[in-house]
Amino acid sequence: MIGLISASPAGERVRDLLAAAWPGHLREHPLPATDTDGPYAPGLPEDAAARVARECAAEERIVCVLGTGPALRLLAPLLRARTTAPAVVCVDEDGRYAVPLLAGPGQAARELAAAVAGALPGCVAVPAAAGAPTGVPVLDSLGWPVEGAAATVGRAFLSGTDVAVCDTVEWPLPALPPNVRATGTAPGEGGGPGLWITDQVVATGPTEAVLRPPTLGIGLGTCRGTAAAEIVELIEQALDDAGLSARCVAELATLDIRADEPGPRAAAERFGVPLRTYPAGRLTAVPVPNPSRRAGAMVGTPSVAEAAALLAADGYGELVVPKVASRPLDGSPARATAAVTRRRPLRPRTTGATAGQAAGGQAAEYEKPEVSDVHVV
Repeated sequence: MIGLISASPAGERVRDLLAAAWPGHLREHPLPATDTDGPYAPGLPEDAAARVARECAAEERIVCVLGTGPALRLLAPLLRARTTAPAVVCVDEDGRYAVPLLAGPGQAARELAAAVAGALPGCVAVPAAAGAPTGVPVLDSLGWPVEGAAATVGRAFLSGTDVAVCDTVEWPLPALPPNVRATGTAPGEGGGPGLWITDQVVATGPTEAVLRPPTLGIGLGTCRGTAAAEIVELIEQALDDAGLSARCVAELATLDIRADEPGPRAAAERFGVPLRTYPAGRLTAVPVPNPSRRAGAMVGTPSVAEAAALLAADGYGELVVPKVASRPLDGSPARATAAVTRRRPLRPRTTGATAGQAAGGQAAEYEKPEVSDVHVV
């Protein structure tokens, strides 16, 4: 379940749209409207704030139709440990921006922001930016997984030490300081701090860190009743064979009649990402390299895995792993197929910044692609 907190009537539109997009998956924690100026949110008395905080203690994901300051004050009792704090996303009352406020476990806040943006027309999921007084983005503030010598590279960002960056995916970034420079080679070859921005599995040196942007979408085709273990093993093997990191998986996608299947849902939970589903008509309209007449006869579309993966890329991606089938260890027939796309959930405008542009102090602007007829589980 996803908790929803709203403090004003203006947030009702956002609430209604999210409830329609996630039927049965939203739990509202209403805030009373009063004339009392409380310390937590405008018009909110202290006892009501305490009640809402208690109610939200069991939530792993929370959407707040509040400013970031009131949201932090309201949820402060839940923030005793980073490992147990929920993923929190703030949405403005007009539903224009979804801002990750608290990371939560793994990639939860980033994925929740993307799901909110997909549910609200015209909404943009905003990458988290740094809150450091210097204005320099600290690595984990982007909301992406970080591997390797993150502390060493983070200190170099802030101290002005040269940092070499190798960006293999050209993912939009906030503006970077002048001591951070893009290079086409392994970033730590000179012995100094280096930063990879990649979805590829790379060997890092003692002064290198790796940022894992949300570039990969996984399309799944499954038989009814396929076990989660078979699906997870298939995805992991497909990624491993392609030299891709599972930490860059942003979402799983499949046919809508599989939305309530425990296998795909458990697989999405295993990777800490949402499960997006599409109707057969949407999947049929997607050109794919490996259509199947058998699939067309059985589920109404000649492709599930490849078509769903391409749709998960929101029209701005490429198929990097064509359809592959599972290989059960007991020799039984395959019950699942998977395909992988390299995706861009937010397309940069012509003025957008890749690593090279961001190193010159230019931040990215975004356009939200049109998405319809989808359901996020």
